[in-house]
Amino acid sequence: MIELPVPVPVPGCATCAEFQKDLRAVEPQTSAETDVRVLWRRHQAAEHGITVPEVRI
Repeated sequence: MIELPVPVPVPGCATCAEFQKDLRAVEPQTSAETDVRVLWRRHQAAEHGITVPEVRI
């Protein structure tokens, strides 16, 4: 399993701050944690142009 690093909140972005708060509130290694990470990464790509490099196996 490949695990991407936790997204880093963009300073001044309330949505990133909310995702960071949500990530702290969920149990690690659960589908809820994965959901928060995926939604946060989608937000960062759409709003901030931040993407994760493609990982090839």
